[in-house]
Amino acid sequence: MSRIYFWLNSPSIHQAPFIRELAKQWSGDLYVIVENDIDKTRKQAGWSVPDFGDVEMFIEPVRIKRDEIINSIPKGSFHYFSGFNAYKETYYTLKKVSNLKDVFLCVHAETGRHDERIKSILRIVRHKLLALR
Repeated sequence: MSRIYFWLNSPSIHQAPFIRELAKQWSGDLYVIVENDIDKTRKQAGWSVPDFGDVEMFIEPVRIKRDEIINSIPKGSFHYFSGFNAYKETYYTLKKVSNLKDVFLCVHAETGRHDERIKSILRIVRHKLLALR
């Protein structure tokens, strides 16, 4: 059975319920790799890592560990990336995984805040160019 990898910027309370339910039904291995732990301010407010279910989880893996994970990726695996060019290590991983053969990629990205100011217009153009790439 294939593996599913979720490459996230942080342990998301929004994605945890979906991943937890998927882990109950998926007969293969499921991994959650997060670039950053929950920030200090949220921890002080009582936040903790949400329940992702029966997954193997890596929080803030150093580059060497990240490369070990990438090098062990089997053909036919699925990769879900949250963020696109916004988080250094996650973007590094996206570039590495996209060079692998016979893997499936999904990228979840948002354009961010925008209004009619020039900075917002430039951000929209930048994100459209990144999406095309």
